[in-house]
Amino acid sequence: MEQNQTNYDQFLSVSQITAYIGKKFSQDPYLDQVNIKGEITNFRERPNGHQYFSLKDDGAKIGVTLFRNIYQKINFKLKDGDMIACTGRINVYAPGGSYSLIVESLEPYGLGTLLVQLQERKEKLAKMGVFAPERKRPICRFPKRIAVITSPSGAVIRDIITTTKRRFPLVKLVLFPAVVQGDQAANSVLHQLKQANELGDFDTIIIARGGGSFEDLWPFNDEALTVAVAKSQIPVITSVGHETDTTLVDYAADLRAPTPTAAAELATPRRDELQQMLIQLRSALKQAELGYLANLTAKVRPLTQSYLFRRPEAFYQNQLISLDHLTELLRRSESQTINKNLNLLQSLTQRLKSFAPERLVRQLTLEREQQNNSMQRAMRTYLQNKKGEFANLSQNLVMLDPHQVLKRGYAIAENEEHKVIDSIKKTAVKQKVRLILSDGAIISTVNEIEGEENGHEKNS
Repeated sequence: MEQNQTNYDQFLSVSQITAYIGKKFSQDPYLDQVNIKGEITNFRERPNGHQYFSLKDDGAKIGVTLFRNIYQKINFKLKDGDMIACTGRINVYAPGGSYSLIVESLEPYGLGTLLVQLQERKEKLAKMGVFAPERKRPICRFPKRIAVITSPSGAVIRDIITTTKRRFPLVKLVLFPAVVQGDQAANSVLHQLKQANELGDFDTIIIARGGGSFEDLWPFNDEALTVAVAKSQIPVITSVGHETDTTLVDYAADLRAPTPTAAAELATPRRDELQQMLIQLRSALKQAELGYLANLTAKVRPLTQSYLFRRPEAFYQNQLISLDHLTELLRRSESQTINKNLNLLQSLTQRLKSFAPERLVRQLTLEREQQNNSMQRAMRTYLQNKKGEFANLSQNLVMLDPHQVLKRGYAIAENEEHKVIDSIKKTAVKQKVRLILSDGAIISTVNEIEGEENGHEKNS
């Protein structure tokens, strides 16, 4: 039986077919840049590295590769269940035999993601103390100027103007026109909020806009705007959306109103209520005044009926008698003191005269002059003695002066090393010697030496 031989050279290897598929993908213009939306699954963040996860919908799933340089640029967190929209290219990974989406850009997609972002942002700002109740300040009860940040057109600003004129026409409204919807809304409101704070002459700031969808109100969940509202130097009232809508700006404000009209009501008092309050205060003040006067009258009445009030002179007559008596005692005591002091002065004067201080002074002066004379004589004698001693010492010093000795015909002998020769043992024949005289020196050579022990012994 004959068997058919299979030609395996016609078979492609796995690498070849994978390379072929990859080439097809890379050459297909529809796969070079695709836009894909889906739900994140199998996401596990790899710190400081590339991210790998999948996108899925009800019918399929595709792998996603998010390189580090793209991942570091996104400003939101990725996690399973989030809906995102990606732009990238389809790539074939040969070792794994799979294809994936290489992401070049991505953004959140769908309301679910926005809610997650809102919750994350809310938790972050809460930890920073932006929503802390103790930070919020009371609204000025009687404002003079109110800054209103809203759209210059529409029902919001008209409602606020109408309400404030009806309730408290004394207040002045200053409009800070802002974009309140769209991508520029957050920056526009933030800019006007800073402007109002820089001017600083407002008692209250109202930030308001009408109703809208969750996406329409999203600018009022901006983190920078929320923090700025919390840090505003002027108390802020917010009214964003309908009564059931609450944004992060509302949480950060000092007071939140359900509608723009309610914001105007919270920012101003009612004129008729103030008038009624003034009437009540005036009545209460009058009643208090009458009660105070009645209380004082009740306290004064018993005093007016007392004996001292009817005859006040009886209160101070005894004091007048005591004053006269004390005045007489003082006069007598003063006269006695003067006489006693005069007698003491006379006695001391007599004692001073008996001591005769002028005579004692003259005697002490004479003794001082005698002592000065004796001291001067002693000093002169002492100086003369010292001068004599100094003269003797000077004469002795002159006699000891070597130059004086040399003048009398003596000489000093030195060898070549300038050492004094005071013995014949310190020189030798034919050695040069230096004889120092009073007016110079003589250089000579020793021809012979005579010693005292052997008479006139000669050496040569």
